[in-house]
Amino acid sequence: LETFERYMEQDSSVWELQAMTRARMTAGNPEFRERFIKVCHRILFPPSPRPDLAREIYQMRKRMLEEVSKEDAFSYDIKVGRGGIVDIEFIAQYFLLSEGGRHPLLRETHTWNVLKNLRQENLISSRDYTFIKRAYTFLRTLESRLRMVSNLPSHLLPREPSKVRAIALRMGYGDTPRGRAEKKLLQNYLRVREGVREMFERILNKKGG
Repeated sequence: LETFERYMEQDSSVWELQAMTRARMTAGNPEFRERFIKVCHRILFPPSPRPDLAREIYQMRKRMLEEVSKEDAFSYDIKVGRGGIVDIEFIAQYFLLSEGGRHPLLRETHTWNVLKNLRQENLISSRDYTFIKRAYTFLRTLESRLRMVSNLPSHLLPREPSKVRAIALRMGYGDTPRGRAEKKLLQNYLRVREGVREMFERILNKKGG
């Protein structure tokens, strides 16, 4: 624990701090758990955050879009791609690391709880909270349905409408005179994706990108 603490204090990168916001004990000595959590909280939630925090998180996300995302001409990457799940998780992690020292209520490992407490602490507007909560629900549900249809841990959504019909039906969309289920799903996904990306840029790029 002492070696871990020394490394995190002296040599850790911002992405490592982001990863540690999700850390939790699932087994082992309760006394050690308390010591570990205390060390993590002291490192992750100082009275004043790192001055380069927003810029580092923004640049890491940019690298992920360029190097990790599997988005291409045939598929959207709903997890790592533009406006995906990771954008929402990075927003939550940014607020954890920047405001967790002043707002202990934020110190949660689950993104859902962080988002809820951001609103409770008045760190995001009611409008932003309503949108991001619905967006996260939509994207997580879509991820689950993609896995059900493909029987694989996939987060790639085909761009071709005919290839997403089964997914759209599992998401609860139906055909109407105004359009087919698959087209409605893709239209809704693109609206959510752009809204998430706008919020990410507004929060992270404005503060340090």
